[in-house]
Amino acid sequence: MKNISVVLVISLFLSNAYADETKHQGQQHHQHQKSESTGVLEEKESSTHSLSLNHGKKWPVDQTMKENMAAIHQQFKSLKALSKSKKATDNDSKELSDLISTSAQNIINNCKMENAQDETFHVILSDLFAVADSLKKTKEIEPALSKLAQTFKTYTKYFEHHLGN
Repeated sequence: MKNISVVLVISLFLSNAYADETKHQGQQHHQHQKSESTGVLEEKESSTHSLSLNHGKKWPVDQTMKENMAAIHQQFKSLKALSKSKKATDNDSKELSDLISTSAQNIINNCKMENAQDETFHVILSDLFAVADSLKKTKEIEPALSKLAQTFKTYTKYFEHHLGN
């Protein structure tokens, strides 16, 4: 069941077949819908997302984003170290994949970002879901870790969150 919800969410971001966006009280910038089959909140988008700064400055992050992105980063560092020492297992990469999916879903569920900030973060989310999918494929773990490292660089370039090394 969890795999189905992950596939559904990933397909939302990777297929570019975004659903129509509805406006809630003229201020909501995206719509959360509960999947009938999984009961998981999914986010549907209708616009193309791009990276932008907040009038030349990094976007602020809330506690939910900070905690979830830090958790992903910590697990990433652990898997990267295991991978370098050739001790990483398929289960290790699956754990990171699951954490990415769960953490991204937590951020989506608690989203309170304004439009431009939200669009910028959706570029990050798309990359996170792509990495989560790649980590499930044994032959794609190293490229996935490289992509995740690049995603963290992009994230810290546009958002006020220092993740460390």
